[in-house]
Amino acid sequence: MKLGLIPVAIAAIVLPVLAVACGTTADTPKTNPTPESDAGTAQDATVDLPDASDGGPAPVLTFPKAVSRGGTIIKNPKIIPIVFTGETIGPKIEDFTNKLGASAYWTETAGEYGVGAIVGKPLVSYAEVPPANLTDDDIKAWLGTELSKADGPLGTPDGETLYALFYPKATSIDLEGTKSCDGFGGYHNETSVGGTKVAYAVMPRCPSGGRISETDLITDVSSHEYFEWVTDPFPFTNPAFNKMDDDHWVWGVGFG
Repeated sequence: MKLGLIPVAIAAIVLPVLAVACGTTADTPKTNPTPESDAGTAQDATVDLPDASDGGPAPVLTFPKAVSRGGTIIKNPKIIPIVFTGETIGPKIEDFTNKLGASAYWTETAGEYGVGAIVGKPLVSYAEVPPANLTDDDIKAWLGTELSKADGPLGTPDGETLYALFYPKATSIDLEGTKSCDGFGGYHNETSVGGTKVAYAVMPRCPSGGRISETDLITDVSSHEYFEWVTDPFPFTNPAFNKMDDDHWVWGVGFG
C-alpha cells in the first residue's frame, strides 16, 4: 500500500499505540481514481437501503480484492535477517523467519498468489552500533556498500532475497519526514546494486505499550512486511499487487 509519499509501510493499526507503515518511497503522491461514469447520481446516493430493522434483507457488503499492476512476485523467497550490536532477540527473529514459511498462515495466504515457502537464511549480526538517527537514504547507502563487498556476509544480490534490517531502540528512522514508531512501525523499499534490483525491509524497535511482548510485536511487523515484499517486491520500478480493485479503492487509502 502507499501512504502518500511514504514507502510500502504498515498502514494498518497493529496496536492502538502503533501504526505500522507498509510501503516504499513513492516519487509522486497517490491520487484517487476517477469515479466511473455509471457511479450513480446524487439522488441515488440518498436512497435508503433496506436493513434488518426494516424487516428486509440487510445489504450485502463485499470485501476488496488485491489487483496486480503486472509486476513480478517472488515465488521462491529468501530472507536474510540482519541485526546489530546489542540485539537480544536476534535468535528469536531468526527462528521466526525460518518457521514462518511452513506455517498455515503463510501457506494459505501467500500460496494464493503462487508464492512458495520462505527460505530463512542464517542471521547476520553486525558488530557495529547504528547511528541514533537514520534516513531511508542512509539505509540504502549502507546496504549498497555491504552488498558490493565481494566477501561480505550478505552475499551477492539475486533479486529474490529480502534483506530484513532490525534496528535497535536507540535508532530513530526518518522516512521522508515521518519518524519511526510515531508514523510507522516498519516498511519495505527497493534499491539497485550493480544493476540488480534489491528489496529490503526496515523494522525499527518500537514500544508495545505493554499489551504484547517485544518479540510478538516485532514478529507481527515482520510477517506483514515479508508478505508485502513477496507480492509487491519492487513497487516503483515494477509494481505488482499494491492496489485494490476500483470498487474498493478507499480501502487502500484508509486501511492499507
